[in-house]
Amino acid sequence: MTAKFTDFAMFHLYAAQTFALRSHALEATGDRNNDGESRSCVLSSIIVSVCFLEASINQLFMFHQKLPGIDVRLLFAGIPEEIGNTLHDLWAADIDNLSILSKYNLVLAASQKEALQQDANPFQDAKALIGLRNAIVQYKEGWLADGQTHPMERKLKGKFPINALAAGHDLGFYPAECLGYGCAKWACTSAKSLVDQFYQRLAVTRPYANYVHLNVEWP
Repeated sequence: MTAKFTDFAMFHLYAAQTFALRSHALEATGDRNNDGESRSCVLSSIIVSVCFLEASINQLFMFHQKLPGIDVRLLFAGIPEEIGNTLHDLWAADIDNLSILSKYNLVLAASQKEALQQDANPFQDAKALIGLRNAIVQYKEGWLADGQTHPMERKLKGKFPINALAAGHDLGFYPAECLGYGCAKWACTSAKSLVDQFYQRLAVTRPYANYVHLNVEWP
């Protein structure tokens, strides 16, 4: 019996970075006719960055599921067998009701490693990123009264440069000034920083460490 595993977390990270870099190229033209395409790239980068966060932790659990007749030794040989068994049991117990970030700290607790600090970065930025993704995907806030500040502005303003194609047009921070290259880059780097720190705490090599095309030099 043979088995194969699709590494969707890497697909997501590559896609998020690709969309972000495309948004930079469009924004750098200074042509507001490119605003729609640029915004589309930024939205995609935000959403897929969170996909990377979720797929990364889910894959760690799934790599330790036991298939009949197969000794599965994939990317995480550095994790002791007893911890792998714990991950197997936790996944079997159905942890889908946990938040994405709670799963990361659950693994660290099961491995007797230091938890990700919830009141500091990269945890705080990853949490804000997930909140932004939810605001986009679970859209519920259409109306904003004059003088009212959008919740996303309070949470995100100052974390990244605003959309250059919206600057100076009095369009407000969210969504016009928010959804630019700066936000897309922040989404990618926030997600990757959280996963990087997780593997550092776990003392296991990041599964994407040797993927040269994922080591982006940001403009």
